[in-house]
Amino acid sequence: MNSTFGEERMSAIASFIRLPQEALPILRHAASPGNLLSARGQVVAHYRWSGYVLATLLCFLDERRKIDLMKGGEEELAGQIAPKLGGTCFIFTAAQKDKYLASLSADAFSKEELRDYFNKFNGTNEAVIGDAMLDGVRAFQQSLGAMEPNSVIIFSIG
Repeated sequence: MNSTFGEERMSAIASFIRLPQEALPILRHAASPGNLLSARGQVVAHYRWSGYVLATLLCFLDERRKIDLMKGGEEELAGQIAPKLGGTCFIFTAAQKDKYLASLSADAFSKEELRDYFNKFNGTNEAVIGDAMLDGVRAFQQSLGAMEPNSVIIFSIG
């Protein structure tokens, strides 16, 4: 990517961790949710680009495709643990998996449309950002696909 994206923005790490639903009350009261996620959770997807790209992708998915991964019913808990995790957090639920998994096929997305949305949204001119956004679609699909009964996915950018 070119320098307009900025080194500071490149450093955010995205994580996708499957956690049993029964651990959510413990997570709510954990002084260090990261430790609980490490001990009880399992990484279910990897994303090699800056996690900040996924923040824009979430907006694209909601605005252009009506795929709302930001609201799964656990927003209060996500907001509570986000500062402790040092970033942004969303909790993906089975309802979101059921509603959106099939719509997250990478074949249904154009790198050019994703690139153009990112650049307009962020006021940048990133030539290869469509690849990063498309990889994000794949990561969201992989994480939702890895959800098991009675589990959630803790998605964080930090």
